[in-house]
Amino acid sequence: MAGPPLGVCNQCGRTGLCDLGVWAPRFLRHVLERAVTQKLSTHKMKSLFKKFLSFEETHGTPELVTNVRQLALNYVEASTGT
Repeated sequence: MAGPPLGVCNQCGRTGLCDLGVWAPRFLRHVLERAVTQKLSTHKMKSLFKKFLSFEETHGTPELVTNVRQLALNYVEASTGT
């Protein structure tokens, strides 16, 4: 029998980032950085920035938290035209 389907963790059987180990925070940071540069509705962007900020508060440094806050401020300024 072949292994689990592509994208399924060998340890827990779920799809996710379990097998990335120490690379998971770096990978998720990259995904979130790309996500907040997309053209999405303000509701979705608010949700993304909240998740990004929560992630950095848990796994990042104070500098990274400040960086996410600055990205959010830049987004708000660009979207409101001020």
